[in-house]
Amino acid sequence: MTPVNTTTTTTVTKTTITTPNTPSTATSGSPVSVSKTDKFTVNADDNSADVTTLNVTKADIVDITFNVNANTTYHGGLDFRSPIINTGTIAPDASKTISFTAASSFVFTPYWPTTN
Repeated sequence: MTPVNTTTTTTVTKTTITTPNTPSTATSGSPVSVSKTDKFTVNADDNSADVTTLNVTKADIVDITFNVNANTTYHGGLDFRSPIINTGTIAPDASKTISFTAASSFVFTPYWPTTN
């Protein structure tokens, strides 16, 4: 797999999802699992992404919309991969929303789909 922008050291091409374990506490003092939906948008092209860190609470539902810029993205588009998520190919000037339950921290990286 060849990540997009392999010659740059900028950290904006990778995004870290952090999931601290901070459950709410009920009035009785015992932990209560409360999940909510956290929504984010990541705008990306071949050179950068505008979000570098997303902070969510473990067990929250996370919705991330990936927007791929048409003017500065290779014609094959981008896909975003991690051990937890894989968006599949997103064409230039298109978007895709993925949802998952936050269970652990991870980093996702954009790739050119043709690099497998």
